[in-house]
Amino acid sequence: MVRLLERASFRRNDPDLFAGLVQACRYCDELGASMAAHERGCHLDPNLVTSAAHTHFLLGDYAKSLDCYGNKVGYYLDCAALAALGDDKAALAKLREREHRGGATGAVQAIMRSLRAYLEGDFAECVQAIELGEPLTRRDPETLYYMARHLARVNEPERAITMLTRALEGGFLYATAIMRDPWFVLLRSSVHYVELMRQAERKRNELHATFLAAGGEKLLNV
Repeated sequence: MVRLLERASFRRNDPDLFAGLVQACRYCDELGASMAAHERGCHLDPNLVTSAAHTHFLLGDYAKSLDCYGNKVGYYLDCAALAALGDDKAALAKLREREHRGGATGAVQAIMRSLRAYLEGDFAECVQAIELGEPLTRRDPETLYYMARHLARVNEPERAITMLTRALEGGFLYATAIMRDPWFVLLRSSVHYVELMRQAERKRNELHATFLAAGGEKLLNV
């Protein structure tokens, strides 16, 4: 995040730098800055593709997350947004059609299967799909976060907290998102959850100070 902020300070018209900041700021739990980077990048290049759909999702703006897709081919996140909006039927139809068509691989395939199984009421398959997909997510802590959502939803709190711990250790801060997401409600009575959130908040505060020191607030106008 700091490296991109430093470069963007003297390359103000480089849309790709701002696209990178969309993800970097999101990982640092600077969700407002992530959206500001998206807006700046798209102002510079209306055809710019960013990961803003994920930022909208973490903010709980599921309809806006869907809007980011437009006519683009989706895999998991648009279906997760539909489910979060209560349209399980549409989400399930998309997941079944995509699973039949193929194309998704690795962790993406696993998390799609997990969501499909959850929507079908097959919680055992939901968990099994995550178990198969987890080893494929070592370099993608954001996917671990989405997997933890599923585990929390099917009342596997300790497994969810273990996965959230891995996501935090992997560099994905989620303190803001997790408090907004109703799928994590069942975790909130766990003492392990309380301690995990303390760690996430502490890291978030440390990185926010770093963000300010790097001039991120002024650069992104947040």
